[in-house]
Formats: sequence, structure tokens, C-alpha cells
Amino acid sequence: MATIGTMTSWLLCLVVIGMVYGWDADPVADPSAVIISPDGTVRITVLTDRLLRAEWSSKKNSFVDAQTIAVLNRKLPVPDFSYSTAGGVLRVTTSYLELNYNLNMGAFSSSNFWMTVYDVGGANVTYHYGDEPTGNLLGTLRTLDKTDGGRELYCPNLGEVGLHNTHCTLGVASRDGWAIVNDTDAAQFDGDSEWNWLARTPATITNCNVDIAKRVTCNPSDLGSHNETSCTDAGCCWHALEKTCSYPIDPTERLDIYLFGHAHSYKQAIYDLTLISGPIPMIPRYTYGVQYSRWFAYNEIDERMTIIKQGYQEHSIPLDVLVLDMDWHVLYHHHRTYCNPVFDPWTAFTWNTNLWNDPDRFISWASDNGLHLTLNNHPDRGVQCVEQKYVEMCDAMGLDPSTNDTVRYAPEEKVFSTNFFGIVLDPIRQQGISYWWVDYQQGEALVYPGVNPTIWVNYIFSTSPQWWSATDRGLLMARWGGIGNHRYRQIGFSGDVDTTWDSLAFQPYFTTSAANVGFSWSHDLGGFSGQPDGELYTRWVQWGLFSPVMRTHCDKHYYREIWLYSYDYFKIMREAMQLRSMLLPYIYSSAWKAYSTSVAIEHPVYYEWPEYAEAYTFQNEYLFGDNFIVNPITSAGDANQIATDEFWIPPGNWVEWYTGKLFVGPQTIIRQFLLSEVPVYARSGSIIPMKVLDKSDVIGRAPDTASQLRFLVFVAGTSPGEQTSFTLYDDDGLTSGYESGSYYTTLLNFQLSSWTTFSFTINPASGQGFSEMPTTRTYEITFMSILPASQVTVNGVAIPEGGTSTNQWNYDGTIRAVVVTLDSGISIKQTTVITVTLSGPTNQAFLLNDYQRKVHIAQMAKQSLDSMWGTYYPDDYPSLLQVAGTGNNIDSSNAASLLSAIEELYSDAIVEVNALSASDARSYCLDLLMIA
Repeated sequence: MATIGTMTSWLLCLVVIGMVYGWDADPVADPSAVIISPDGTVRITVLTDRLLRAEWSSKKNSFVDAQTIAVLNRKLPVPDFSYSTAGGVLRVTTSYLELNYNLNMGAFSSSNFWMTVYDVGGANVTYHYGDEPTGNLLGTLRTLDKTDGGRELYCPNLGEVGLHNTHCTLGVASRDGWAIVNDTDAAQFDGDSEWNWLARTPATITNCNVDIAKRVTCNPSDLGSHNETSCTDAGCCWHALEKTCSYPIDPTERLDIYLFGHAHSYKQAIYDLTLISGPIPMIPRYTYGVQYSRWFAYNEIDERMTIIKQGYQEHSIPLDVLVLDMDWHVLYHHHRTYCNPVFDPWTAFTWNTNLWNDPDRFISWASDNGLHLTLNNHPDRGVQCVEQKYVEMCDAMGLDPSTNDTVRYAPEEKVFSTNFFGIVLDPIRQQGISYWWVDYQQGEALVYPGVNPTIWVNYIFSTSPQWWSATDRGLLMARWGGIGNHRYRQIGFSGDVDTTWDSLAFQPYFTTSAANVGFSWSHDLGGFSGQPDGELYTRWVQWGLFSPVMRTHCDKHYYREIWLYSYDYFKIMREAMQLRSMLLPYIYSSAWKAYSTSVAIEHPVYYEWPEYAEAYTFQNEYLFGDNFIVNPITSAGDANQIATDEFWIPPGNWVEWYTGKLFVGPQTIIRQFLLSEVPVYARSGSIIPMKVLDKSDVIGRAPDTASQLRFLVFVAGTSPGEQTSFTLYDDDGLTSGYESGSYYTTLLNFQLSSWTTFSFTINPASGQGFSEMPTTRTYEITFMSILPASQVTVNGVAIPEGGTSTNQWNYDGTIRAVVVTLDSGISIKQTTVITVTLSGPTNQAFLLNDYQRKVHIAQMAKQSLDSMWGTYYPDDYPSLLQVAGTGNNIDSSNAASLLSAIEELYSDAIVEVNALSASDARSYCLDLLMIA
């Protein structure tokens, strides 16, 4: 038995990871990680101690060392492992698994190939080749187009046609303890350093002798008929009997699989996937803001005045990305264009000047206001004769423009793609368009053996050197194309769903499952087809608040402008969009962590608690970053739009975001929620960085690196001696400089020293930095669920309560919080330590209840009863009035007495309202009061 290689250097691992993340990947594994069977037909590569590659080839020593669509990198630090060939069995063993292959038994089968994974929930589990992955935790598929409700995500149930059309992909996390990525017959890259492209198989007699069922048409969208000369000139195979042309295919029989033996270490499985397939890249910061879209024939006045100025700006609604659907380009409905074939209005790349008389003017105005623009396209019909760049494109492709023949869309051909981006699309980039929404949904015929059009179009649109410079974060919005698609800087577009509660209910689970293949989705908030009522749209927007991308969209016949809804709905949806804008530092820091650790911003609860059954039962529950558990409301509430939901509180202490109530897990609860509330729970001790929102300046602010920050610290549930931290991440938000270290991280620490004393530390910013980073910042630190302070110091110097000092503290009775304001402009390079001594301990029961909900409900009930003046009078419900006014009545001198009395007062308020004469208002108020 021989022992080969070690992996003891964490630093070495980081170096290799950095190479992968910088796209400097090496597809050839370290020779010391490779074992080849004596007969040369099997090769095993030990990539990590939990990830193996197994290849079988019908041709001796004929294995694949090239990059494939799914796998870019195999050069990794070699882990500790051993192998032997004793007893005719090739056995490879690591600390976590054992792989066995019966030598000289041919292709892998259930009888000759198996892997045992150690300690899967306390037991060893064995996988035999071909076993059904029944415990797989699923991945994702191409689209939810035309869906009302859910879709099948267990790929084996879809059949061959379904798999082909949906690109359904199982994830690498599995309750089985193992998962398989099959890379057999995958298309390979040619290694071109300027633009990595599909490697072509030579058209030899052997490679052209392809079974008719396996042939992939060469130039599948060609408008004319092929002949032998044109086919062979293209490097393809001419089949005289059928008079067809296909790509050559190497006939060597191969199997090529990656075996993930991670037991229930799901995060490590995703991480190992990204080591070989590429990282989850960072998309520009502005994409995490608020996005608006609607398929409608808008013109410049519509967008500038009706939507942006009179809509978003005047209503103080943040907006960062404006998405223009297909009416931006020429359509020529009811006009003859003389194109051959007849002009297809779905595909065009020339501005519709009837709507956009001066596109440059609008784009310049949007840029001046910090807005980013994206345009919709359906490129599959090619470059048609109406395009401004048609003649130039024909000349570049050697075609005669006088024929009016469409230049075929051939994304698999580098010459076409280079000209397409350089001639047709680049002028639009030069105008200032930020990226494309590639709405490609016109068929999934392979464009090359092993390559579907979705993943290939996504690849070229996000990497084109004609469109993107080396320092750009190449970006597009598009559907999923299959394993490996996660590494393209992409906003996932889930497609056109019906506007129903069932559609909403599936989206959180669909998005969370995609984390198992490293992908994130955005959705048409509100659905595409249909007009949501106020409750449904409000719940959809709230889900969007705590999702990877917040983007509204719909069909022409409907609207998604929240100001067109009644005020009660509008106010809640605006608050959600404003909160989204404020949470950008938290979300963007979570995006950086996704890049660094491969755990998506929105990811499953079972990543953290894999041995709890409840982590799998409540499928719509997920982690948003590290510090939030979210369970969106996805079903209609009662007559008062109060929703009832059952969900799981994981182990630990959790604070309900909207109410302040402390929950101790693990426990399953059934709880009711007002329309303004979402089941969101922050870890005790968590630090949430936020922007300070200027409600008079809400347009185009997401790209900014914040100079004013607010930190929320959830003190409730922490114990003396406990320490928590958060790493705040900043970069320029736009370039790829982060890949080479051009960023800052700032470590934030909270420590509870005793029940009445704690500290909060802002450490110096660390890193190479970037020019847009402010040199000083102001801070507002809000310590939640505590009594007023008796003293607050900053770096040992006491600061006053209130007054005119730039550095001061105040008590906010509405949320039971000490708010420390540091407006003096603090250098990002200094250490700032805030020490707070409290007037009472943090573990008192009246600081851990749902006080915020009680005050809010009391105010709602008051307003309802006040509207019945003459039937009821304020003297009839004095306790209710006291509860409603508590937040504003609290100050440092009376906080303990008022807060400790709130439970009794609230009970008295229920008695008072119950004693009122019967009415709908009384019933409504009792319903409200009883949920707190």
C-alpha cells in the first residue's frame, strides 16, 4: 500500500483557490493525485478528501485533461489518501470515504464500482454505480415559464425529453451522503487565452461515423440547405444518404463522473464544487438594489416622468436598475420589411426611434442619476435586414446584403460571435447600457455536441471580450443552462409565471434549492401574467425584500407600480423597498462571503442543522446571509389579512425582526402575522450593517460606497462572556478588482461583559483598498432590546445623552434601543470602541417580549375605535391608549417602569375592548389584540 500526497497547508489551499477565483484555473490534476489502473482503462483523481473523479475509457490511457463546460480546474492541493490494488480491487481511501473498483471488469457498473462514505448521520453509507439519488436535496432547472405553482425538481422523474429541455440539475448536497456529477461526453474548451472556445473534434472518417440518433446538426439554424462542400468546409461531416450535415464526435466510449462523498457537510460539498467548476462571482453592487421592469411600449417621457420622477422619486421609493423590455427596439408590426425570411419582431438590436427619439439623451440622464439600464433581447433570429448594422455585419461575414437574407444567429461560431458583439452590440454598450437581459427561450436544440444554447449564450454574453474589458464584471440576466452556469456573472431570470399564490409559494423553495448548485434566482415580483390584489402583491414584494435580487415585472396588460395601490398596501411595500436599500451593506457583504465560501446569499437551513428533520420539513424557510432566518408568507391571510404560519426556530436564540420577541430553539411554532410583518429572525448577538437612507435622494444610490452607516445589534438572548462579530465588506462595486484584492474588510465585534455592560468595536479597515472608499465615516449604532444607558464611552471618553454634540447617545422607546450616534467623521483606519453601561440587566422578561408588536397593534386598534366616535369614546379604552403611546412616552427616567408594565396594560386593554358594545370595529380590534 502506498500513501500519496498530503494537504496540510491551509495557505497553499488559499493560493489555489485564488487562482480559480481569478479564472487562472488548471484542468490538469497534480500527478501525485492520480491513480491509473494497470490496464490503463480507469483513472481515479483525488481532488479533495471528499471529492473524487473516476474515468473509464474504452481506449487505453485515453482520458480527458481539458476544461469542460462544467469543470475548469483540477489542479488542487493533494489530500492525504492511500490506495492499493490487492485482491484485484482498486481501492482508494481518504479520511472520509473509500472507493472500490473491480479491476479488469470494464465500464463502471453497480457490481464493480462502489463508494462508501463514512459517518452519514452516524452510519456508513455505500453508493453503487447507477444508484438512484433519492436523498438528493435537488438543484434547479432552466425556467419557471408558464408555471402556476411548483415544478418537478427531481430530475430522474422528468425523462429524457424533460431533462433535455429543462437542463434540470441535481445539487451536490444530499441526505444520502453522496452526490454524482456526470461529465461524460461533456464539450471541451480549446484553451484560447483571448476567448476560451469550444474545442472542435476533427472530421475524420472515424469521427464522422456517428449513429443517426446521436448526431448534432452542424449549423442547426441555417436557413438554406446544406451541400457537401459547405458542410465539409465548415469542418463537419456530410451524410450523403440523408443529405445532412453534423458535427464530428469522437467514438471512444467513456465514463467521467465526479463523486461527492461529503456526508451531511453540505457547505463543504458546494465549496468543493466551486473549486473545480469556478466560484460564485460577485455581480455589481447596484444589482442588489431595487429594480423596475414592465413589458410596455414606454417612451422617454413615460420612463423619466411617469415612472421615475412622479413615481419612485416623489414617493421616496428607491430605484437602482431600470429594465427595458423588448419595445425598446424596432418591431415593425403591420409593416413589410422585405427581410428574408419575414422579419421577426422578437429579435432586434436597433432602437425604436418612434419611442426613443434620442436614446443617448435618456441614457445620459439615467447615468447622471445613478441608474443602470438593461435591455431585453431574444437573439435567436439573428441579424435581420432592418438593423442599422446589417450591411456591416454582412460584409464581416462574407454575405451579400442585397439579398436581405438574415445573418444566421450562430453563437457556437467564434467568427459570428466576435462580429456580433463587436459590430451589432458594442455600439449599444458605448451608449451606456450596463448589461443585457438575454430572454432566450426559443428552443433547446444542441448548438454543439454536449452544449445546449442556454449555457453557451450565457457564457458568451458574460465573457465577450468585445463587450467586456478585463476589469469589468461581465453581467447578464438569463435562465439556467446547467451545471457550471453558476460561475457566470448572472442575474437568474426565472421566467414568466402566472400571478397566483401558488406561484409565489414555490419561489422561495426554488431559489433556496438552487444554492445546491451555486446559483441564485431573481423573479418577476407580482408574477408575469395577471394583476395581483393588494395582499398578494404585498406579500410578493416582502419576499423580494429578502431574496437575492428585488425586481418587479409583468406583462403589458398589468402593472406593478406600488403607488397605484391603496395607501395601506403602498406604505408596506414602500417600507420593504426602503429597507432593501438600507440593507445593502449586509447583502453585499453576504455576496462577498458567497464568493469566498461558495454559500449563496439565500441558502437552505439544513446547511447549518443537517441532523434536524425540521430543517428539511419547512421547505420555504431559509437563511438570508448568516444572520437571518426567513420564512416568507406565501398564502392568503384571514378577513383581516392576518396570516397564520407554522415554521421552525433552529437551535439557539433568535429575535423576531418586526416585534423584538426572543425565541429559543429548537422548536416548531404556529404564529400569526400582520400584513406589515414577515417571519424574519435575527441571531442573538448578530450585527446587521445598514445604509442611512436619505428619503429625499433615493434614485441610483445602490452603487455608492456608504459613508454613513448604521449597525443594528441584537443584544437580546446573549449571555455574559459571549462575543459575536460581522465582517463588513467594501469594494468599488463595479470592477473585477476584488479578484486581486482591491477591497476593504472591517471587522465589527460585540461582547457582553455582564448583564449590564457590553462593548462594540469597529476595527480598522483592512486590505489593499480602492480609490472610491471614503476615508472617514459616520456611524449610528442601535443596540436593540435593552434599557437606557447610565454611561456610554467612545474610546474611553464619555459622551452625553442627547444635546448638540456630534457624538451622543439617545434612547428610542419605540424599539427599546440605545442609539449611539458618531457624527464626528471617524477615520476608517482607527479602532473605535464603544462601551455601554446599562441602567438595568439585559435578561429581564419585559425586554424579551413582542413589545413592538403590542405597541403597533394598540395604535391600529386605537385608530379603528376612534373612527367609531359617538359609539365609543377614548375614555372607554384608557389602557389601550397607554400602550399605543408607550414608545413616545418613554425616556431614560421611566423606561423600566413603563416597559415592565406593558404586559399588564395590554391585558387590561383587551378587557376594555371586549367590554365595548358589539360592532365590526370591536371584532376587528379583538382579532388584532389577540395575536400579540
